[in-house]
Amino acid sequence: MKYKTEPWRLTWRFLVAFAIVVLIISLLSYSLFFYFDFSTGRLYIIKWDYRQILFVSIILGISVVFYILTMRSFYYEIEDKYFTVRRYSKVIQYSYDNIIFINEDRSEKEKKIIFYTEKTQMVSLLADKENKVYKTLLKKCPNRLSIEEFRRRHPEEKL
Repeated sequence: MKYKTEPWRLTWRFLVAFAIVVLIISLLSYSLFFYFDFSTGRLYIIKWDYRQILFVSIILGISVVFYILTMRSFYYEIEDKYFTVRRYSKVIQYSYDNIIFINEDRSEKEKKIIFYTEKTQMVSLLADKENKVYKTLLKKCPNRLSIEEFRRRHPEEKL
């Protein structure tokens, strides 16, 4: 069964990434928007023509395409022995047997799914709309440790 993430959380992350990309691109391509006159030492704003409009519309068009692809291709699938995370063409499967600890406090506080695998790899995922993946993990992970046992076995991990 497929479960999508909460749209607002994914949209918020996408908007932050988009703002960073736009800032970097605009700093790198200042010659499209500004002109520096070396004789007077002044910075002038260039009047917009088709080049600037084309540049901005290409950036917006690419961003809209990536946003739609992200919203359509990021979801979780719950199976009997494992669950799958799909992002674009990347598929990651997590076996329920390999999950040793689920950080319930942080997961509920931050509205995420935070767990550790046998290799003590921390995995942080966005929560789905109904929180079904989190509830399924709590039910189906047979090798889950208590917080005290996990701290005793892996003192280097910060919870």
